[in-house]
Amino acid sequence: MADLKQTAEEILNTEDVTGQFAEEDVKNQTNKILAALSYIPLLFLLPMFLSKDSKFAIFHANQGIILFVVDFVVGVIATIIGFVPLLGGIVAGIVGGVGGLCCLALAILGIL
Repeated sequence: MADLKQTAEEILNTEDVTGQFAEEDVKNQTNKILAALSYIPLLFLLPMFLSKDSKFAIFHANQGIILFVVDFVVGVIATIIGFVPLLGGIVAGIVGGVGGLCCLALAILGIL
């Protein structure tokens, strides 16, 4: 149980990178909206086309891409597990459900 608590603390103890962006870049309302939309699947493309010069928006677009890939991989793994006879469907449901909820939680954190 102590390992789980330590792992959770390590995950939540992330480096604050907002200092690497120009203040006017972060305060720009358009960049904020595009950064938030980056965490919705496939909308990470918007900042890449609409805000190419904003390091802040591109950073969040990259985070959205990583989240999208992780969610896709979890879905593929759950689908493959679903083909295993007997308990495969149950385990696939659990893996897909937990993985999907984790990705949703990370997306919400990214938007906030």
